[in-house]
Amino acid sequence: STSFIFFFKLINSFLAFSINFRSYLMSDIEILPDGVVKFTETIIVVANGKKLRNGLTKVLPKYIYSRQGKRNIISYNLVSTTVNDQSINYHMREENSRVLLVPDQDYVLSPGVYTFKFEYIADNLLWDYKNFKELYWDVTGSAWNLVVSRVGAMLSIPGQAQPLSQEVLVGHPKRPTRNNTSIFSLSPQKWGYIASKTLFSSESLYLIVSLPSDVVANPSFGKKLVRYFEKAGDIYISFVCMIVIWGALVLSWKYIRLNKGQLKVPLKKTPIMLRYLLLNRYDLKSFGGFLLDMYRKNIIDIQQSGDTILLVKRTDNLRSLSRAEQKAINHLFTQGEPVLNVNKNNRLKIIRAARELEKELRKTLLAFVLKLNGGYIFFSFGMLFLGEMFISLLRADSFKTFTVLSVCSLVLISGVYIFSRKGWATWQKWMLRVLGLGVIAPALVVMSSVASWFSIVCILLSIVIIKYYITLYADRNGLMCQYVDDAVGQKSILQKHRDNILLSKEIVTKQASIWVLDLEDEFIDVIKNERNKLEAMKCLIQNQLR
Repeated sequence: STSFIFFFKLINSFLAFSINFRSYLMSDIEILPDGVVKFTETIIVVANGKKLRNGLTKVLPKYIYSRQGKRNIISYNLVSTTVNDQSINYHMREENSRVLLVPDQDYVLSPGVYTFKFEYIADNLLWDYKNFKELYWDVTGSAWNLVVSRVGAMLSIPGQAQPLSQEVLVGHPKRPTRNNTSIFSLSPQKWGYIASKTLFSSESLYLIVSLPSDVVANPSFGKKLVRYFEKAGDIYISFVCMIVIWGALVLSWKYIRLNKGQLKVPLKKTPIMLRYLLLNRYDLKSFGGFLLDMYRKNIIDIQQSGDTILLVKRTDNLRSLSRAEQKAINHLFTQGEPVLNVNKNNRLKIIRAARELEKELRKTLLAFVLKLNGGYIFFSFGMLFLGEMFISLLRADSFKTFTVLSVCSLVLISGVYIFSRKGWATWQKWMLRVLGLGVIAPALVVMSSVASWFSIVCILLSIVIIKYYITLYADRNGLMCQYVDDAVGQKSILQKHRDNILLSKEIVTKQASIWVLDLEDEFIDVIKNERNKLEAMKCLIQNQLR
């Protein structure tokens, strides 16, 4: 025992000051009575300005595997890290099947000899085979691009128990050998292991120690539950979140179908919007409603002489109009021209103006739908990101995991939106499908680096469910049914007060609504009224633009 410790101290002193010094590692492993394993690792290295320029990163396994290939997640807690007895802040970061101990801040090591000391605790490291427990440990991690001159380990066992069997191997993970290894008994409950050969890149020292089943206390039910949740918690969390999102949206939809809980969000009933609410479309009659509305606002005049329809610009002051309406007027009256002869020669101007108004309609509807569905959107995506936050808390690098999941979820949302868009033609529809899949697939691959595929699929399904129900809510039979009913009611009111409207000046303010609600034939005045432009608009749409 004394000679073994002296031997290690001698190696430490000699290698620290040797010209040919490369690196040295000693790991003190202590199995605690509750089954937790404490590690105190001393690593001496030489920084030469190239290797180890930015310090040392320690690699730990994320999983422990049984002899049958089953695996458990190892739970780590970092206690302390020092460099030449000076405390340095390190943190744990997950990377695929590894856990990395990396410094919090970048630093540069000047050439010289450095002693790193890592102290950390590992839970769920001992595999329970019922009749015995087994410790398997890769001492160096097989990941350093360093030549390690000497590697050793000391193992302490609680109580009076003795190992059932011990084995130490050295070399490459796929070709380990018992050669050049030694096992020493330091005390009745402490053993030493050493590799008597230099370990090159990707080589390591492996310990396999079988212990009596009662050497440590069996984990309590609560601890077993925590371990199981750490192993498969992301699956349960993502599945529960998906069910909660789906269930809440289904109940909300049923509530809406009972004409309850509908939000009264203000919607400006322009003639174009009125026609969309009534007939669910934007067409030439919608554009005609815009022209009649501009006539009401005294922006333009509409003059008819036989089959000739002229639009006359009355003012250049368009500040009272929306941006799209201003652009539409400017498309109609280009280069300062005050008069537009509405015929097929000027059809391109009409089309450009109509497109500006259609864009505004779509933007208005999108903003309206977002306001209308604000509560559902907030709850659904809030639940989604809350689930991702809890999944992240199960990982060593919680912030990185949550960042990856949340950013990729935003990418998935855009991909699902693109995929579900309806193109104007078949080729556009398929192009959107391919583009949507092109956005979704890479996001899923990136998410698989921090979560299981089952939880990723649940997240994707949650987004699809949210998209489906939000679209359903915005449908004419959903939250918009109240506004559609208002449009239908306005049509009935106009029909009821037809005579009063025709006999008064009210025809000027009502004829845009009359036109878009398809009531023009009932309101075309047999007695010529110069303010009634319905007949002129009918001629303009039917004879000049079709």
